[in-house]
Amino acid sequence: MKWINEIVQNEEGSALATVLVIAIIISLFIGAILSGIVLQSRFIQRGINSTKALYAAEEGAYRFLYFSAENISYTTHKVIRLANGNEAEVTFNPFGGFYEVESKAHVSGQKRTVRMLFGDRNLQLFSNVIALGDSNSSLTLTGNTEIKGDISTYGLGVQTQSFKGVPFRGKVEGMRKQFNEDSQFPGFNVSYIEPQEEYFESLFNNSRLQQFTSNYPSFPFQKKDTLYYDENTEWITNQAVRFPMDLVVIVDGNFTINGEYNFSPFTKIIVRDTLLVGGAVSGKNVLLYAGKSLQIGGGATLSVQSLSKGTITIRDDAYLQYPSMVYSSKELYDGGAKEVITVRDRAMVDGTVVYPFKSSSFTQDLFRVKVDTNATVRGSIYNAGQTELLGTVLGSVITNQFYFYESPTSYINWLKDVTIDVTVRPLNYVLPFGFTDSTNYAILDWYELDK
Repeated sequence: MKWINEIVQNEEGSALATVLVIAIIISLFIGAILSGIVLQSRFIQRGINSTKALYAAEEGAYRFLYFSAENISYTTHKVIRLANGNEAEVTFNPFGGFYEVESKAHVSGQKRTVRMLFGDRNLQLFSNVIALGDSNSSLTLTGNTEIKGDISTYGLGVQTQSFKGVPFRGKVEGMRKQFNEDSQFPGFNVSYIEPQEEYFESLFNNSRLQQFTSNYPSFPFQKKDTLYYDENTEWITNQAVRFPMDLVVIVDGNFTINGEYNFSPFTKIIVRDTLLVGGAVSGKNVLLYAGKSLQIGGGATLSVQSLSKGTITIRDDAYLQYPSMVYSSKELYDGGAKEVITVRDRAMVDGTVVYPFKSSSFTQDLFRVKVDTNATVRGSIYNAGQTELLGTVLGSVITNQFYFYESPTSYINWLKDVTIDVTVRPLNYVLPFGFTDSTNYAILDWYELDK
């Protein structure tokens, strides 16, 4: 019997050990679960803080625009206090006709940075198909001209008329309005563009640019690189070349780009004299500036802010994608082409064409905006001078005068065999800044730079 008692006692100890082992295993398992829950909650909280940082960065951009955007110097840095007491670091630059706003915010160790491109949603007079600023004559429609949308003029209104014995065969659909104290021909505030042009011109006198002298294509490019050339330069290639974001190319002379070059967003190409862009050049949200002349042709396809203190020509099969802007600030004639902005051949501008300076009776032949046969503008034309329209506008034409010539006579405020249709312009069309004092901002593009 003694040996039976010993076995029973040994079995009781084994059961206790087993219970202890199981308890330890369960405790470790529970601890692992709790640790996982804690770790998961930390990841969740980190995600929440990251999202809060993203919202804070966006809030910083909006607060800057609504309270600080009157300062349109070329670059503005500002710390914006947010509604919850946090802060966002905001950098503002005008980008052609639009605003480029970069905003950084930190929340509990999480940083988010966004870059946004803003335009003006307040169309006002641009909801019309035509607004004619000249009060000395009526708007005369002849030939097969088709107009769809409301027309605003001064007192002499709109009429249709036969041309050289051929009756008017077109059609006009829309209301005919008159300008009054509440509705007038708009001006354009050039102070949105002038600081950019002044800054670009100042670069050519900046001796520090010598450190960026380039020997492209012998080295790889990095984001925010600056390339500087102190002489006439050509880029020609039959291979695809892609450039990083925020590239700046400065040429103290003439610059030719011809080939399959793809430019990433916020690239700036700044040229003292003439800039020629052709071939299969492409890109999104690119800025081109030329001091004397800018030409975009070939099969170029890009959304671009095109600025020049001289003439601009969009030709061949070039397609300037929305939200492109074509803007010239030329005021003095120094030879060459008479039209200040020309869209010709089968080219298309999807955006806004702007010439804001009113010419005199002596200079109007030298500063016309011309949309030639087979060319198209989809968006709007704003011209404080004369517009010669032979092609198609899918949108609005806001002009001081129209011009039409058929040998041997010039006709002022006549439109013959053209189509202007505001009803097919996209509903989300956004204007460049400068036409209104509106704060009705629209986001044209949005990027997150890092997380």
